Amino acid sequence: MKLFLAATGSKPFLADELKDCRYLLESFYYVRDWQIPLIRECKCFLLDSGAFTFMSSSSGNIDWDSYVDRYIQFIINND
Repeated sequence: MKLFLAATGSKPFLADELKDCRYLLESFYYVRDWQIPLIRECKCFLLDSGAFTFMSSSSGNIDWDSYVDRYIQFIINND
């Protein structure tokens, strides 16, 4: 069984400790720049689209095209 640590984006003070974590799960909606190096350092980094959070937190007109384009570009840039 693999246990993933999730929702680390709000905890930049844990950046050094998280380097030793083998399995991380983060939502694209919450991912932060300091987490990007962890993608390659962890044994497995799962990235959720964050679409539900984006939809829930947006009021009024939702720009899905922009969100999806940024998500796709993030995946391309970070393999």
